[in-house]
Amino acid sequence: MEIKDISVLVADDDHQVLKMTVRTMGYLVSPANITTATDGEEALQTYLRNPGKFQVVASDNTMPRRKGVDLFAELNQLEMSEPVIYKPCGKILISGDNDPYSKLIGVMKALGGHHLAKPYLQEELFAAARAAFADYEARIKLA
Repeated sequence: MEIKDISVLVADDDHQVLKMTVRTMGYLVSPANITTATDGEEALQTYLRNPGKFQVVASDNTMPRRKGVDLFAELNQLEMSEPVIYKPCGKILISGDNDPYSKLIGVMKALGGHHLAKPYLQEELFAAARAAFADYEARIKLA
């Protein structure tokens, strides 16, 4: 599988940021393969309704109903408890200035994902997406 063919789930409660993230990600992967959610709970429900569909999940951290780190902790739990149904995915946590930056880096490393601080450059999102996709490929080979 090539990165342009992957399916990505992007979650952000800020409509403008979500739109910009999707547009930017659309330069790297097929825009038709990008699914959006407007909060962490919607992202989780989308993931649950589509087991195995997403190779990469990118989420804002500070959102209503479920924070990004909580979303990724839940995804990791699903991947470990039901690996036949929920395949591992690469993870990107996107956070703003109000989030404790150094703590989130450590949390995302523990969850097997990547952290991206806002504001970010297009190239930084591309690098995070490529790294998350590489994580996905490595974890699939181990499964």
